[in-house]
Amino acid sequence: MNYKIEKQHLPKAEEEQIRQFIGRKAYLPLCRAWQEGRFPSELPIKRIVNKEGTEKKRVVYSFEGDEGIFLKFIAFCLYRYDDLFCSNCYAFRRGIGAGSAVMRLRMDKRVAESYCLKVDVSNYFNSIKVEKLLSKLVFLKEEDSFLYQLFEKMLLEERVRSGDRILLSKRGD
Repeated sequence: MNYKIEKQHLPKAEEEQIRQFIGRKAYLPLCRAWQEGRFPSELPIKRIVNKEGTEKKRVVYSFEGDEGIFLKFIAFCLYRYDDLFCSNCYAFRRGIGAGSAVMRLRMDKRVAESYCLKVDVSNYFNSIKVEKLLSKLVFLKEEDSFLYQLFEKMLLEERVRSGDRILLSKRGD
């Protein structure tokens, strides 16, 4: 939380929500549920939102309340695996992004006469085969079996909530 506040990545309302989460020690029952394989207990919520700066839509899956906050803490802990990514992977990495990619290209003298192509693959994350993704995460089974089980459970779950309905939303086709 302190890192997010220092970097100004946390809106005030979310900061207060996280402070209350920590103050109530709401993470304790969630940790127990995770260790017992009962986390998350809710289905993800499927939302269709506008892509920033465009009229295109994208599908987003999220969790609300304490489970959503807990998953943010888990995601924050994943930065310890950053060194496993290729050096030219710029997505979802702390301190590395599109600006880093542009700077890397500008510093490469061979690029002066080349072109760059930015690709936006429609429904990209839902198009990744889940079995293939899980096979890439298999190293976690020994290192952090709870984390692997969480990924496995979340990736294989086909049910999602959309409003008050439960839908099947198979991923990895």
